Amino acid sequence: MASVQQEAVDQNVFDKLLRMLSRPFGNSTEEKQKKLQTLYSQVSGEFAGLESPVSAILASMIAFKPAIEIGLWGEGKTRIIDELAWGIDGASYFYYPATPETDKDSVLGPINIEDYKKGHLTRIHSAIYNSDIVFIDELMRGGRNIRDLMLDVLSKHEVVEGDSVEHLKYRAFFTATNTTPTAEEDMALYSRFPVRVFFNEVQKELLPSAISKGLNGEVELLEKELEGLKAKAMAQVTRKKPLSVNDLGNIQLEVNDKTLRFANNPAFTSTIANLVVALREKGIHPSTRTDISLARLAVAFSYLRGNKDVDREDLALSLYYCGPNTQDDLAKIERIIVEQKLSLTQEKIEKVEEEFQKLKEMEEIAKTTPSEITFKALRREIANADTLLGTMKNDPKMPEFTSYLSDLVVEAKAAVKKRDEEDLN
Repeated sequence: MASVQQEAVDQNVFDKLLRMLSRPFGNSTEEKQKKLQTLYSQVSGEFAGLESPVSAILASMIAFKPAIEIGLWGEGKTRIIDELAWGIDGASYFYYPATPETDKDSVLGPINIEDYKKGHLTRIHSAIYNSDIVFIDELMRGGRNIRDLMLDVLSKHEVVEGDSVEHLKYRAFFTATNTTPTAEEDMALYSRFPVRVFFNEVQKELLPSAISKGLNGEVELLEKELEGLKAKAMAQVTRKKPLSVNDLGNIQLEVNDKTLRFANNPAFTSTIANLVVALREKGIHPSTRTDISLARLAVAFSYLRGNKDVDREDLALSLYYCGPNTQDDLAKIERIIVEQKLSLTQEKIEKVEEEFQKLKEMEEIAKTTPSEITFKALRREIANADTLLGTMKNDPKMPEFTSYLSDLVVEAKAAVKKRDEEDLN
């Protein structure tokens, strides 16, 4: 039986893989698609190491699937939604932080007393009715009434009270929570968020960039608060809104049409079915609703990433964000992605990581115990690294993940050159 260590996927490698896969590499000539990719680049550029969550949130938006962000405080969950909403020109945005005291009146607006006296239950509408993007933060902490209400809203896209039926026009619906919902009474609502975006700690090598970008973001917010309208006017000038709300609607229709084409593709539906079986074999049992969302999100990722068809890496991303019920499920899904060979890029990243460790170790040995034998071994390892880098130089996905190995090769070659010069003297 394989050990837990053998079963686990290298988290450092997998995090890098997710960041890489999330970036659009297609050379799309379609204007709306390019705008969508520009919005992705603009928002992900505000953070360090959050390319994958930004991509997942955008994919959920164009797939018309509600998403829930799950992670500790202060990891960027709210700000990602804020930045995406801000980047869509003409989009109306409704944000409400739910608490255990939150009730229907807080979210929908108060009851119209005059109509109520006449026997009609109507409300003085809050902005949620006409908002394009709705974000009920910490919905799972809200009171029972508001959770039941949002379950109806997510199921029917409307608010039903008595004989009154009010349609909501939202194009995207989000919530966020600090812990994965586990209470039985929350499972029906949780299941209405088929896209689950788990947030992890920022990787060690990205911390300087995360701190720098975070400080810049705080300075910008503080300037807005201190300078008021002047700063807001400046922000309007300096920051673009790459996508319009009409573009978003048209993109959602295009993703819908593309989904319909794949719905009637036996090879595609069989592939999705095989992934569902793989999840079940790992002890993860998605609902049929989740199975359908898995397929739809894969199509959305293919659109976002500029792919004409749905490739294996679109499937990998969709599986990662639609498959898990809890954060513990992520390790199982990472294993499925490896076993199903949904990303050949992961193998390349692993080879780079392995060669980096070999070269670094050999360089240390040569420096601490310099001899003809150790430097001969270092030259051999440098040659191996050069060969590996040569096989990847034309892959547009790899530069970020080969740069640190390239730097080490330069450093090791300098050590060899210095040794050769000392021998000559």
